[in-house]
Amino acid sequence: MKNLIFFLIILFLLKSIAYSQNQPSGPIPIVKTECAYGICSLNDFVIALQNAIKVMLILGYWIAVIIALIGAFMVMLGGYRRDLLEKGKGLMINAVTSYIILLLSGILFDLLLDFLRPKVYYPS
Repeated sequence: MKNLIFFLIILFLLKSIAYSQNQPSGPIPIVKTECAYGICSLNDFVIALQNAIKVMLILGYWIAVIIALIGAFMVMLGGYRRDLLEKGKGLMINAVTSYIILLLSGILFDLLLDFLRPKVYYPS
C-alpha cells in the first residue's frame, strides 16, 4: 500500500512538472512593464500596487485553505479527545473568517485602486 501511494505521489508530481514546461518560471511578476524613459507615472505605480496586492491575497487565500484543512484533519482524527475537536473547530472557523475578510479586502482594494486610475475616453 505504501508503494502504491508513493508511486501515485511521484506520478502526479511528474505530471505537473511536464505540464509546466511551457509556463514562464521564476518569481511572480509584480512589475510587468518598464516605465517609459525611466519615468514612471501614477498609472504605472497603481498597476504595480494592484499586482502586489493580488499576490498577497492569493497567498492569503492558500494559507487560509491550508489552515482549514489542518483544522478538518484535527476534527477527523481527534476521536474522543475534546481538546483536539475544539482546537480543530476553532481553526476552521478562523480560516473561514479570514477567507471572508480577504475576499472583502480584495474587493475594497480593487475599487479603491480603480478610483486612483481613472479611464479617460477621448472622443474620436
